Formats: sequence, C-alpha cells, structure tokens
Amino acid sequence: MSISKSETKLVGQWFFENGSLKKDATTIRVESLVETYLQLVTKSRLGWDTLFIDPYDGRYWELTFPFSQMQGGGPPCLTSISLEEVERKYSF
Repeated sequence: MSISKSETKLVGQWFFENGSLKKDATTIRVESLVETYLQLVTKSRLGWDTLFIDPYDGRYWELTFPFSQMQGGGPPCLTSISLEEVERKYSF
C-alpha cells in the first residue's frame, strides 16, 4: 500500500448504518497507512497530531483528528505537509 504523488489529503468519514457507526473506505485506508506503511517521526507537543514520513518518496504526512466535536476527535485525516510546516510545528 502506498500513497500516489497526486494525493495530498485523505479525510476519513464515519456514517451510521443499521444503527451502528461505520468507517468509510478512506478511514480504513488512513488507519492501514499509519499502521503498516508510513514511518512514525514524532508527535506534537500536545500529543494530538502525529508526524509520519513516507518511506518511498520522503514526503511528510500529518495525522490529525479535525472533528473536535466528535468522540476522540472523529475520523482521521492525513495531510501532506512541507518541511517548513514540519520545522514550525514539530521540534526534533
């Protein structure tokens, strides 16, 4: 599993089906990328955001949970960020 060069943001969604909360395909993909493909670099100072690097192309990816009104921040979001953004937000 990899991320194509044209992809810059993967936003997961949750939905209800038959009374149960379900993950969409993007949420499942983000979780798989984080668990098996992307390499962990560091977490933000507050611990909510996590920085990863793509071992294939060297791009930085930030895992966030932008739906603060939902349990646990809601579904995940992976966003490609620049080295300048990495240096500004993360100290390592």
